[in-house]
Amino acid sequence: MAVYTPVSDVEVTEFLQNYEIGDLISLTEITEGVENSNFLLRTSIDSYILTLYEKRINAEDLPFFMKLLSELSQNEISCPRPVPDKNGNTINICSSKYATIVSFLNGKTAQFTNLNRCSQIGTMLAKLHIATFKLSLYRKNPLGPENWLSILLETNDDDSNLPKGLNKEASLYIENIITRWPKTLPAGIIHGDLFPNNAMFIDNNLSGIIDFYFACTDFYAYDIAICLNSWCFENDGSFNSEKARALIASYQKIRQLNNKEKNALPTLTQGAAIRFFVTRYYDWHHTPEGALVKKHDPLEYWNKIIYLRSNSNLDYMDSIMETKTKLYTDGACLGNPGAGGWASILYFKSHKKILCGNEADTTNNRMELTAVIKGLSALTRPVNVTIITDSKYVMNGIDKWIANWKKNNWKTSNKKAVKNKDLWLQLDSLCEIHQVDWQWIKGHSGHAENEECDHLAQEEARKIQTAAST
Repeated sequence: MAVYTPVSDVEVTEFLQNYEIGDLISLTEITEGVENSNFLLRTSIDSYILTLYEKRINAEDLPFFMKLLSELSQNEISCPRPVPDKNGNTINICSSKYATIVSFLNGKTAQFTNLNRCSQIGTMLAKLHIATFKLSLYRKNPLGPENWLSILLETNDDDSNLPKGLNKEASLYIENIITRWPKTLPAGIIHGDLFPNNAMFIDNNLSGIIDFYFACTDFYAYDIAICLNSWCFENDGSFNSEKARALIASYQKIRQLNNKEKNALPTLTQGAAIRFFVTRYYDWHHTPEGALVKKHDPLEYWNKIIYLRSNSNLDYMDSIMETKTKLYTDGACLGNPGAGGWASILYFKSHKKILCGNEADTTNNRMELTAVIKGLSALTRPVNVTIITDSKYVMNGIDKWIANWKKNNWKTSNKKAVKNKDLWLQLDSLCEIHQVDWQWIKGHSGHAENEECDHLAQEEARKIQTAAST
C-alpha cells in the first residue's frame, strides 16, 4: 500500500454518494507498500479501504481481482470483501483513477515473524490454494521469470547507494535461473505477495490476509517460495529453518506437496528472491518524488539471492522439509561378470543405516540395481526418498527407458530382450510404493557417502571372491 494520488474530503464525499455505506467521517493515507494509493476510509456505518490503482495494474485485470476477493470471502478465506455501489458495480472512478472500496479487516500487520505466525501462514496459504483450485478465474503472471530481465534493464546501474555492476551480475543470474525453472507443476491462483505487511493479526492470531493485487495463475509452490523469502529470513540476513519448517509442515497438513514441487522449491525460492529484487530495484529508481510511499531497499533481496544461491543443494532443502530420506548406493564387480558386491546407506535426519551384500557370479549392473532394491526394501513405510547413485544405467533405466520397455514387451529399441528384467521389475514395484527422485553424482569424485558405498561394495566383492577360491 502507498499514496501517489492525494484525494480531498470533497472528492471522497462526492464519490461516496454512489454507495450505501454511510457518510464520510475520516480519510487516512496508508503509506506502507509501493503499488497503489490506499486510504483508510471511516464512515458512519463502518471502516473500509479505498484504493486508487496506479502501477502495474491494468484496468482489464480489476474485474479479476474483485471476482477473486468475492469468491474467496464466500469460501471461508478471511480477506477483504468488495463493496458494490448502488448499481452493483465494484469498480468506479475517483480522482481520475480506477477505484474500489473493500471491507476493512481487523488486526494489525505483522511487525515480526515467529514460529506460530509462520505456521498460521502455511495453513492459510494451503486453504487459499485449495479454494482457488476450484475457481475458473485466470490471470497470467505479469511478473513471471520471462519478464524479470526486461524489468531489470529498464533501470541504469547509476545509483551511488547500490553496488556497481549489479545490473550485469543480476542479468547473468536471471538467465541461469530461467534455464532451471520448472515447466509444469500444480498450479492455480496464488496470492503472489503474502508478506508480513499483508497479513493481519489480532494478538498472535491470524485474522486475515490482504492486498491481492499480485494474485495470478502460477505454481502453488511458487507462492510458498515467496513466503519462505518474506517470512523466514531474520533481520540480520540469516535464514531461519525452523520457521520454514513450521510454515511448510502446516501447509502440508492441508495440502500435501508432491515430489516435483518439493524438488523445485530451491529453484522457486531463488526465483522469488529475484522477482522481488528486480521490482524493488525498479521502484528504487522510478518512484515519483513527493509520493507518500516507503521505498524498500533492493539490497535486502539481493542478499537473499546470494544466500539462496550458495545454499541451493539438497541439504539446504532437507533442513526445511525434514522429511527427506536419502539413499546412497553403489555396486562393484571383480571381472564383470565375476564376484560382486553391493552397498546401500540410508539417512533420515540423524539416523544412518548401512546395508551390504554379495554374489559369487554376477555383473556390475546387477549389483548397482541390487543396491537400490535392497535399500528401498529396507524402508518400513512409504517415504519421500532421494536416491543418489553414480550409475546412469540405473537412473536412466527407471526414469527414462522402462516405460518403453514395458510397451515393447520388455524389448529394447534394438528388439533385444532387456537384461536384468527380474531386477527392473522389483525396482519398478518399489518405486511405486515410495516417492522417489534421483540424483546422479560422478563416481570417485570425493563424495564421502559415495566413496563409503564403493569401499563397502568392493569389500563385499573381495569377500565372496576369497570364499569361492578356498
